[in-house]
Amino acid sequence: MNKDIAYVSPRWCEIMGTPMNNNLVRSPLKLWVQRIHADQRAEVQTKLFHHVETAKPFEVDYLYEIRPNEFLWRRTVGQAILGRDGKPHRMVGLSIDIDERKRFELKLGQSIEEVSDYKKALDQAAIVSVSDIVGTILYVNQKFCEQYGYTPEEVLGRNHKLLNSGVHPREFWQHFWSEISQGKVLKTIVTGK
Repeated sequence: MNKDIAYVSPRWCEIMGTPMNNNLVRSPLKLWVQRIHADQRAEVQTKLFHHVETAKPFEVDYLYEIRPNEFLWRRTVGQAILGRDGKPHRMVGLSIDIDERKRFELKLGQSIEEVSDYKKALDQAAIVSVSDIVGTILYVNQKFCEQYGYTPEEVLGRNHKLLNSGVHPREFWQHFWSEISQGKVLKTIVTGK
Protein backbone atom coordinates (compact mmCIF):
# COMPACT_ATOMS: atom_id res chain seq x y z
CA MET A 1 0.00 0.00 0.00
CA ASN A 2 1.50 3.32 -1.07
CA LYS A 3 1.41 5.58 1.98
CA ASP A 4 3.14 8.51 0.28
CA ILE A 5 0.57 9.79 -2.23
CA ALA A 6 -3.19 9.32 -2.35
CA TYR A 7 -6.11 10.53 -4.39
CA VAL A 8 -8.62 12.44 -2.28
CA SER A 9 -11.76 14.36 -3.12
CA PRO A 10 -11.97 18.14 -2.79
CA ARG A 11 -14.57 17.65 -0.03
CA TRP A 12 -12.16 15.41 1.91
CA CYS A 13 -9.57 18.21 1.80
CA GLU A 14 -12.20 20.71 2.92
CA ILE A 15 -13.40 18.55 5.85
CA MET A 16 -9.86 17.69 6.88
CA GLY A 17 -8.47 21.18 6.37
CA THR A 18 -5.77 19.83 4.07
CA PRO A 19 -4.28 21.59 1.01
CA MET A 20 -4.80 19.74 -2.25
CA ASN A 21 -2.84 19.60 -5.50
CA ASN A 22 -4.71 17.96 -8.41
CA ASN A 23 -6.63 15.77 -5.93
CA LEU A 24 -3.36 14.24 -4.72
CA VAL A 25 -2.10 14.54 -1.16
CA ARG A 26 1.41 13.66 -0.06
CA SER A 27 1.73 11.43 3.02
CA PRO A 28 -2.02 11.48 3.77
CA LEU A 29 -1.79 8.81 6.45
CA LYS A 30 1.01 10.60 8.29
CA LEU A 31 -0.75 13.96 7.94
CA TRP A 32 -4.06 12.49 9.11
CA VAL A 33 -2.56 10.75 12.16
CA GLN A 34 -0.58 13.84 13.23
CA ARG A 35 -3.76 15.90 13.32
CA ILE A 36 -5.79 13.48 15.45
CA HIS A 37 -6.11 14.71 19.02
CA ALA A 38 -3.20 13.40 21.10
CA ASP A 39 -5.55 11.74 23.62
CA GLN A 40 -7.11 9.63 20.84
CA ARG A 41 -4.21 9.10 18.45
CA ALA A 42 -2.96 5.76 19.81
CA GLU A 43 -6.48 4.27 19.90
CA VAL A 44 -7.23 5.36 16.32
CA GLN A 45 -3.90 4.01 15.06
CA THR A 46 -4.49 0.70 16.84
CA LYS A 47 -7.89 0.36 15.18
CA LEU A 48 -6.42 1.26 11.79
CA PHE A 49 -3.56 -1.25 12.06
CA HIS A 50 -6.00 -3.94 13.24
CA HIS A 51 -8.13 -3.20 10.20
CA VAL A 52 -5.18 -3.48 7.82
CA GLU A 53 -4.22 -6.84 9.38
CA THR A 54 -7.75 -8.31 9.39
CA ALA A 55 -9.36 -6.46 6.43
CA LYS A 56 -12.48 -5.99 8.54
CA PRO A 57 -14.27 -2.66 7.93
CA PHE A 58 -12.75 0.30 9.76
CA GLU A 59 -14.87 2.94 11.51
CA VAL A 60 -13.72 5.38 14.16
CA ASP A 61 -14.81 8.73 15.66
CA TYR A 62 -12.12 11.17 16.78
CA LEU A 63 -11.24 14.82 17.27
CA TYR A 64 -9.32 16.24 14.32
CA GLU A 65 -7.29 19.43 14.35
CA ILE A 66 -8.46 21.69 11.52
CA ARG A 67 -6.44 24.70 12.70
CA PRO A 68 -3.92 24.98 15.54
CA ASN A 69 -5.74 24.03 18.76
CA GLU A 70 -9.15 23.90 17.02
CA PHE A 71 -10.64 20.41 16.94
CA LEU A 72 -13.78 19.10 15.30
CA TRP A 73 -15.33 15.64 15.48
CA ARG A 74 -14.87 13.38 12.47
CA ARG A 75 -15.86 9.83 11.63
CA THR A 76 -13.66 7.87 9.24
CA VAL A 77 -14.90 4.72 7.57
CA GLY A 78 -12.52 2.70 5.44
CA GLN A 79 -11.80 -0.59 3.81
CA ALA A 80 -8.46 -1.98 2.72
CA ILE A 81 -8.45 -3.39 -0.80
CA LEU A 82 -6.45 -6.60 -0.90
CA GLY A 83 -4.32 -7.65 -3.82
CA ARG A 84 -3.90 -11.13 -5.23
CA ASP A 85 -1.22 -11.74 -2.63
CA GLY A 86 -3.80 -11.15 0.14
CA LYS A 87 -2.04 -8.01 1.32
CA PRO A 88 -3.57 -4.53 1.38
CA HIS A 89 -2.74 -2.58 -1.77
CA ARG A 90 -4.82 0.50 -1.15
CA MET A 91 -7.50 1.83 1.09
CA VAL A 92 -10.78 3.45 0.22
CA GLY A 93 -12.96 5.31 2.63
CA LEU A 94 -14.60 8.49 3.64
CA SER A 95 -14.43 11.04 6.39
CA ILE A 96 -17.66 12.50 7.71
CA ASP A 97 -18.13 15.76 9.61
CA ILE A 98 -20.01 14.64 12.75
CA ASP A 99 -19.06 17.59 14.94
CA GLU A 100 -22.53 18.99 15.55
CA ARG A 101 -24.08 15.58 16.22
CA LYS A 102 -21.22 14.44 18.47
CA ARG A 103 -21.30 17.62 20.55
CA PHE A 104 -25.07 17.21 20.91
CA GLU A 105 -24.57 13.57 22.02
CA LEU A 106 -21.98 14.64 24.60
CA LYS A 107 -24.26 17.40 25.90
CA LEU A 108 -27.18 14.99 26.01
CA GLY A 109 -25.06 12.52 27.97
CA GLN A 110 -24.21 15.23 30.49
CA SER A 111 -27.89 16.16 30.79
CA ILE A 112 -28.87 12.52 31.33
CA GLU A 113 -26.21 12.22 34.03
CA GLU A 114 -27.50 15.39 35.71
CA VAL A 115 -31.12 14.19 35.61
CA SER A 116 -29.98 10.84 36.99
CA ASP A 117 -28.34 12.64 39.91
CA TYR A 118 -31.59 14.55 40.58
CA LYS A 119 -33.54 11.30 40.41
CA LYS A 120 -31.21 9.67 42.95
CA ALA A 121 -31.65 12.62 45.31
CA LEU A 122 -35.44 12.60 44.88
CA ASP A 123 -35.63 8.84 45.40
CA GLN A 124 -33.74 9.19 48.69
CA ALA A 125 -35.90 12.06 49.93
CA ALA A 126 -39.47 11.29 48.83
CA ILE A 127 -42.04 8.63 48.03
CA VAL A 128 -42.24 8.60 44.23
CA SER A 129 -44.62 6.92 41.84
CA VAL A 130 -45.18 7.63 38.17
CA SER A 131 -48.36 6.72 36.34
CA ASP A 132 -50.01 7.30 33.00
CA ILE A 133 -53.06 9.51 32.54
CA VAL A 134 -55.50 6.80 33.67
CA GLY A 135 -53.55 5.96 36.82
CA THR A 136 -51.64 2.87 35.69
CA ILE A 137 -48.45 2.68 37.74
CA LEU A 138 -45.33 2.85 35.55
CA TYR A 139 -42.63 3.41 38.19
CA VAL A 140 -42.24 3.33 41.96
CA ASN A 141 -39.15 4.02 44.03
CA GLN A 142 -37.86 2.09 47.03
CA LYS A 143 -39.43 4.55 49.51
CA PHE A 144 -42.84 3.91 47.92
CA CYS A 145 -42.35 0.16 48.37
CA GLU A 146 -41.27 0.61 51.99
CA GLN A 147 -44.23 2.90 52.76
CA TYR A 148 -46.93 0.74 51.20
CA GLY A 149 -45.40 -2.73 51.65
CA TYR A 150 -45.40 -3.72 47.98
CA THR A 151 -42.63 -4.84 45.69
CA PRO A 152 -42.35 -3.04 42.34
CA GLU A 153 -43.53 -6.21 40.57
CA GLU A 154 -46.74 -6.20 42.64
CA VAL A 155 -47.75 -2.66 41.62
CA LEU A 156 -46.28 -1.96 38.18
CA GLY A 157 -49.02 -2.09 35.56
CA ARG A 158 -51.78 -1.85 38.16
CA ASN A 159 -53.96 1.15 38.89
CA HIS A 160 -53.24 3.51 41.78
CA LYS A 161 -56.73 2.65 43.11
CA LEU A 162 -55.14 -0.35 44.78
CA LEU A 163 -53.75 2.09 47.37
CA ASN A 164 -57.12 3.69 48.12
CA SER A 165 -57.82 3.31 51.83
CA GLY A 166 -61.36 4.67 51.60
CA VAL A 167 -60.42 7.54 53.96
CA HIS A 168 -60.54 10.25 51.29
CA PRO A 169 -63.80 11.24 49.57
CA ARG A 170 -64.27 10.88 45.80
CA GLU A 171 -63.85 14.67 45.37
CA PHE A 172 -60.37 14.48 46.91
CA TRP A 173 -59.26 11.97 44.26
CA GLN A 174 -60.92 13.91 41.43
CA HIS A 175 -59.01 17.04 42.49
CA PHE A 176 -55.83 14.97 42.96
CA TRP A 177 -55.92 13.51 39.41
CA SER A 178 -57.10 16.77 37.86
CA GLU A 179 -54.11 18.67 39.25
CA ILE A 180 -51.60 15.99 38.30
CA SER A 181 -52.98 15.52 34.78
CA GLN A 182 -52.51 19.27 34.19
CA GLY A 183 -48.83 18.93 35.09
CA LYS A 184 -49.19 20.75 38.38
CA VAL A 185 -47.19 19.86 41.46
CA LEU A 186 -49.51 18.58 44.16
CA LYS A 187 -48.43 18.50 47.77
CA THR A 188 -50.87 16.64 49.96
CA ILE A 189 -51.05 13.90 52.54
CA VAL A 190 -52.59 10.69 51.28
CA THR A 191 -53.64 7.95 53.65
CA GLY A 192 -52.95 4.66 51.95
CA LYS A 193 -53.96 1.13 52.83
